[in-house]
Formats: sequence, structure tokens, C-alpha cells
Amino acid sequence: YLGPLDVFHDYRHLLVDPHIVNDVVLPSRGADAVQALKNMNRPPKSLIDAVLNYSVSGAIHHLQPRKFMPHGMRHSMMVHVVREIQGQKEMHRLVKIALRTSIKMLVKALETEVNEVNSCIAQFRAKRIDLRPQAERLPSKNIILEEAIRVLDTTGLRLLNSRSDDDLDYDDPEMPENLIVVGSQIIGRGLSIEGLRVSYFLRHPNTPVIDSTLQTARWFGPLKDDKDLICIHLLPELVERFAKIA
Repeated sequence: YLGPLDVFHDYRHLLVDPHIVNDVVLPSRGADAVQALKNMNRPPKSLIDAVLNYSVSGAIHHLQPRKFMPHGMRHSMMVHVVREIQGQKEMHRLVKIALRTSIKMLVKALETEVNEVNSCIAQFRAKRIDLRPQAERLPSKNIILEEAIRVLDTTGLRLLNSRSDDDLDYDDPEMPENLIVVGSQIIGRGLSIEGLRVSYFLRHPNTPVIDSTLQTARWFGPLKDDKDLICIHLLPELVERFAKIA
């Protein structure tokens, strides 16, 4: 399984550093952060990049199953930005827009060159070569694109907080195979998000405590055979915080 040293030392240059979030600066005061999110008419580029990574990671996961997959074909992304419930609702809104935007980019990439999509697929090819050199090569670009579009078309969006009726009932036969989960405290402690491969994580308490900080790190735990499908999007200060803990 992937642990802190794997993520923030051995494989940091592939799993974390290419995805550092530099285009979102939220105020430290909760109410101000919520207002800043309300003022966003479109998602930050880093969130769109994360959704693209989620789509391509999921495409590869579905096209090339590994020998051992405890969560089967489930594929997930986590979005953890603010503690305030209203802020989570705003992130839910922005993720919906990012999903629509990403689908349009992937469809366009079937016909012409789209730099963001090309870069996204290229980084997964580089991860496969560096992290799993004995594994089979990735499929052609168009096969990946078609499956990535299907991943987004079939993605369910769940808002997990005390006021939402959403849940993660994996025994429910209607539970989507592909899932993006938005929340804070609930997804930060004691909850398994099956098939979690992409994280967009911007929340950082002013006073970090090591054990509670590590509890929020849901990206520790996937199988090492899955490591070339992992993308962790963090603020620069969070990268250093988790690296020091590791």
C-alpha cells in the first residue's frame, strides 16, 4: 500500500509536484472563504485539471484492470476545500461546471489537438514508464479519450455533510461506478472512499496536529500497483506540511 514516504518522498515528483495548486488563494476566515467561492463564476484551472486527471485515470483503470483490485472497478475523486457547509455547496457547483468543461475538452480532443488534454495523457504515460515499467503500455490516445468521456458521463457527484441527504452506500446497486465526493469533516475522518485516485485538497487548519492531519490524508492506502493512476492536488504549503510529517 502507498504510505506517506511513498507519496511525499519516493514518488513525490510524479504524484504531487506536477499538481501543485497555485491559482486558488482563499481567505483564512471561513465566511470570507465562502464568499470568495461564491464570487467564482467558473472553476479555477487547477480544478479542471484535476477533473481531467480523474477522467483519464479512470479510463486507464477501466481499460487495464490490475490483477488485484479490492474495490473492483470503482473509481473516485475527493474534493476537500473548506469546512463550512455553504462553501462545500459552492465547491459542488464549481465541480459540476468543471465536469461539463472537461467533457467538452475531451470531445474536442478527439478531433484536434488540445494542449491540456495532451499534457494530461502524457503525464500518465510518464508515470507508467517510471512507476510500472513491466506493465503493459497504455492504449492509444483516442481509446483513452473515448473511455475518459464515458467516465465523466457516468460520474455521480456526492455532497457529504450533515445537511446533505447524499451518502456512500456501497451496497446500493444504484451507486455509480465513477464518483466525485465533495465535503470536509465527514470525508476527512474514518470514511473509506473506494477507488480513490485523484484528490483536490486545499483546506489547512492554522494549527496543524500531526494525527488529525494524517487522518485527512485519504491518498495513503491505495495499492502500489495503482500508483501510476494517483494525482494529488495540494497547495504548496500543504505539500511541505505533509512532506515534513512523512
